[in-house]
Amino acid sequence: MPDSSPLHQKLLPLALPIVTMSTVFVADSLHATLVTPALLYPTAVLLTANAKDRRMPWIVAGLAASLTVAGHYVPRDEILPTVDFLNRVMTVLATIGTAGLVQYFTRFKDRLRQEEAIAAAIHARNSRTEEKLENSLHELRDMQLAMDQANIASISDLHGKIVYVNDKFCQISGYARQELIGQDHRIVNSGLHPKSMFHSLWQTIGHGGTWRGEVRNRTKDGEFWWADTTIVPLFDTHDKPKQYVAIRSDITARKLAEEQLLEQASLARLGAMASVVAHEVRNPLAGVMGALQVLRGRMVAESEERMIVGDVLARIDQLNASLSDLLLYARPRAVHKAPTNVRLLLEEVAESTRADPRFAGVDVQVEGQDKVCTVDANLIGGAVLNLALNAAQAAEGKGRIQLVVADADPCCRLEVRDDGPGIDASVRARIFEPFFTTKPRGTGLGLPIVKRIVEQHGGTIGVDCPESGGTVVHLQFPLG
Repeated sequence: MPDSSPLHQKLLPLALPIVTMSTVFVADSLHATLVTPALLYPTAVLLTANAKDRRMPWIVAGLAASLTVAGHYVPRDEILPTVDFLNRVMTVLATIGTAGLVQYFTRFKDRLRQEEAIAAAIHARNSRTEEKLENSLHELRDMQLAMDQANIASISDLHGKIVYVNDKFCQISGYARQELIGQDHRIVNSGLHPKSMFHSLWQTIGHGGTWRGEVRNRTKDGEFWWADTTIVPLFDTHDKPKQYVAIRSDITARKLAEEQLLEQASLARLGAMASVVAHEVRNPLAGVMGALQVLRGRMVAESEERMIVGDVLARIDQLNASLSDLLLYARPRAVHKAPTNVRLLLEEVAESTRADPRFAGVDVQVEGQDKVCTVDANLIGGAVLNLALNAAQAAEGKGRIQLVVADADPCCRLEVRDDGPGIDASVRARIFEPFFTTKPRGTGLGLPIVKRIVEQHGGTIGVDCPESGGTVVHLQFPLG
C-alpha cells in the first residue's frame, strides 16, 4: 500500500542511504583496485528495509546503479576497463538483487504482521466468546441451581433409561445418583397407578407430545411422595424424539391436605350419622336381641323355630359388629401409649390368627428382633390383627403370612406380608377409603380404622404389591 505520509517524512529515510552511497562513490573514484568499493552499494539498499514506502529499496537501488555506472567513467589507468566493467555489472546485479530481497523480506514481514494482527483479533474474539460462554455457563448454573431448589428433574433415553437426575430428585427419592443412572423410573414406582396410565404416557411422548399428570412415587425407604409431572420430548435433526425430560413438583403436602379435608368432611357427616345410629338403632337393636335370646331359651332344642331364631341372632351380631366399626371409626377412642415389645405383640396376633378355625391352613410366622416402641398395645395389636385376617381371607385360608418387625431405625416399622393374589392397581388406590370394600358382606371400615390408628400414633401406612406376587402392608411410626 503506498505511503500517504508528508513528503519530508517520505524523504527522511533516504538520508542515510544517500550518505552511504556518496561515501561509496567517493571511495570508488579514489581507488583503483581489482575489488571496487562499488560493491558496497547494496549496503545502502539494506538501509531501506524499515522504510514505510515499499518503493524505497528500488529508488535507492536505481540511484546506486546509476552511481555504479557513473563510476565506470572516472579515468583510471591501473585497472583494465574490461575488469572494471565486469565488476560494475556484478555490482548493479547485486544491488538490484538486494532490492528484490529487501522487498521480499519486507512483504514477508508485513505478512507476518498481518498474521499476528489476525491472530490477535482472533484471540480477542475468542476471548470475548469465551467470556460470553463463561457468562452463559454461569447463568445456566444459576438457572440449574434455581431449578434444583424448586423442581425435580430427570432425563431419560428412548428406552426410558435414566441418563440424568438433579440433586432434588436424589434428595426426595432417597437414592444416590449412581443408583438411578441406567435404571428406569420403575425404581420409584409406587404401584398405585394402573398400567394403562403409563401406556398412555408413552404413547403421548413417543409421538412427540407433552404429557402432564399427577403421579405417586415411592422413596428408597418405602415412603410415598406425589409429583405434578410434565414430560417433554427432545428431538433430533429429523424431528424424532431422542430423549425425554421430566420436570416434577413435589405436591405431597397438597395431596395430604386434600385427603385430610375429604376425611374431615366425611367424618363430620359420619359423626352425625353415628349419633343417630347410637340412639335410634343400636339401643332398640339391643332390646330386640335380648328378647330373641329369651324366646330361644324357651324353645325346644333342635326345633326349626330355634334354628331360625339363632340365624336371626347371628345376623343381628353381624349388624352390631358393623355398627361398632362405624362408631369406632367416627369416634376413635383416646390413645394410651406405653413402652411395648412389638415382637411379643406380633406373637399374640399370630396366636389369635391361628386360633381362628377358618384359617387353620394358614402358616403364620413372626420375624424380626425384639424392639420396644411406645404405642397403645391394644390399638396396634387390633390393627395388625385386622391386617392379618384380611391377608388370610385374601389367601382363601391357605398359604403363609409373615408378621415382621423390620429394621427401620429410628422408626418402628411393622410389616404384614402374604403370598396371596395381591391387590389390583385400580383397587389399591381406594382401599383406605371409608365404606369401600370388595367383600360381599364387608363394611369397608376395617382398613380405614387401621389407617386412623396408625395416624393417631403419628405414623404412616402403605401397601406394596411386589412383582413376585403377594401383598406387603407396612406400618411405620415414631419409636417414642
